[in-house]
Amino acid sequence: MRHLATHLLLLALILAPAVALAGGNTVHTLAGPEAFGQGELDALTLDAEGILRPGPAFDAAPLDAPTAWAATRSGGDLWIGTGNTGDVLRVKPDGRVERIETNDALMVTALAALPDGGVVAAVFPGARLLRVSPEGVVTTHATLPVEHVWALVPDGRGALTAATGVPGAVYTVDPFGAVRRVCEVGDD
Repeated sequence: MRHLATHLLLLALILAPAVALAGGNTVHTLAGPEAFGQGELDALTLDAEGILRPGPAFDAAPLDAPTAWAATRSGGDLWIGTGNTGDVLRVKPDGRVERIETNDALMVTALAALPDGGVVAAVFPGARLLRVSPEGVVTTHATLPVEHVWALVPDGRGALTAATGVPGAVYTVDPFGAVRRVCEVGDD
């Protein structure tokens, strides 16, 4: 029994440094003007409390569009709604840009991600919602009884909430395109 205790003690002494070196994650908080002055904000953000945190990475891609009115991410791609041409640009992770024509639209005022990786684009004139499939096929999803759709919020299951103008109202659009007014906001 005495040899067992000695062997266990020796085993513990041998394994102790390995356990001590295993460690875990370490968090470093840089706060205050001193920390800010010593670093660079490359891929970092500075919050309201003065704490530096990891930030977004930015890349540029030539878009060949006069204006951009809306953007969203869906299916791993960046989708951008343009003005003056009313097209939807799809920027792939490798930087390739695909132009998807919406035909007679002047501008894409809002975009919403769909669960299948496509988007819904609100176009002007006509307050139409166009569904753009992941393959780039454009179909009419719904038409709202207003002049403009200013914002779209997806629910993650294919339904949308739309903020509109003239008249100012909020609508829901189910995944099949049925439109229902939720409320009027009393302002055009």
